[in-house]
Amino acid sequence: MEVLVLWEVSRKQDYIFASNKLKENIGASIIIEEVTEDLPFRINKAYRDNLIYNGGGSSLYKFDNTDLAREFVKNISEEIIRKYPGIEVFMVIEEYDEEIDKIIDKIENAYKKLAIKKNRRTNSGTQNAFGIEKICEATGLPASYRDTEDLDGQERFISEEVKLKIKKSDERSKKFDRLLPEGVKGIKDFRDLAKGEKNYLAVVYIDGNKMGQKFDKLKTYFSYEDGDYAKTNREYLTALRKFSDNVRDAFENAFKAMTEEINQNQEKIKDFTYIKDEKFPVIPIIVAGDDITYVTNGKIGIESAKVFLEHLNKNAIEIHNGQMVSLNACAGVAIARVSYPFSKTYQLAEDLCNTAKRKIAMDYPDLDKDFSLIDWHIEQGDLMGTISEIREEHYKTLD
Repeated sequence: MEVLVLWEVSRKQDYIFASNKLKENIGASIIIEEVTEDLPFRINKAYRDNLIYNGGGSSLYKFDNTDLAREFVKNISEEIIRKYPGIEVFMVIEEYDEEIDKIIDKIENAYKKLAIKKNRRTNSGTQNAFGIEKICEATGLPASYRDTEDLDGQERFISEEVKLKIKKSDERSKKFDRLLPEGVKGIKDFRDLAKGEKNYLAVVYIDGNKMGQKFDKLKTYFSYEDGDYAKTNREYLTALRKFSDNVRDAFENAFKAMTEEINQNQEKIKDFTYIKDEKFPVIPIIVAGDDITYVTNGKIGIESAKVFLEHLNKNAIEIHNGQMVSLNACAGVAIARVSYPFSKTYQLAEDLCNTAKRKIAMDYPDLDKDFSLIDWHIEQGDLMGTISEIREEHYKTLD
């Protein structure tokens, strides 16, 4: 009997944006990338043959029997507990007989199991400290190290989790490096994004539109009417992996196209960026399937999102057997001063993206219609409340 293993890292945003320090944000993102994309194959190279897809926040593997699946779960879990403090994963196992079961239904069952498991969180309560330790300001956990890397020389106490994030940020991400134009140098300090009196950055959050519907459409190409379930199951898994890869590549290619266009327009942005000083004004934070977050100079935030979405939409991808599908996404662009708490600016960008998605859903309820949309906000003061609350208070006239 074959077995599916579905797993994902929980609360990724909370883990990445636990602090307002860019190095820790980047390091946390690199850790999640490492855990989901590299860790299984570092444990056992043979796991590559078991991978169905990896993207959009979850990973799906297939094994020949339950023992192998449980061994995989055990190996991944132990390695994360030992080497990646603060990372929480949820894993479920779904058994099936490929001769009589429809793999499409079994994958859906696995996602239902995962949702139930996340909602229960039966062991989420822990005692973090005993009240006598120095506490890490980012995680609330007992501090294990002293950190003096800040420019002002102030010493702070950090936990094992933050120590690892800082360490990983110095190692750089191969994925992030390849997303930037060849030969440019990435930056790790918000202050290198903008120059001049008004130092504004833009946090850009992009999320694909109706991706669930597109994966549902893939299912319609597979029929079990001929009775050969095993053959149809294998064909569907192959198509699912290919389409998942196509979606991931489309978003990464759009990101690369956007950074290339910025690089080609250095003369236009040299007065308010440090691009001529070999400090490229784009910092990737999350690039995972159709989930994208990056930081850039405040003056090019909206335009960079526009370029990204245009490249994404104009290059249709194959869904199955030569059938093509266009991709759209919504972007939230939050523009604020470099000194503002980064986690708040990120949350505003995510709210803006969700507002754009709701706008499309209200204005175009027809399921066959889809558009890309950008919503943005320029914050001049302190970030107070959600974007809906901000607009309710400041964007309405007396009439």
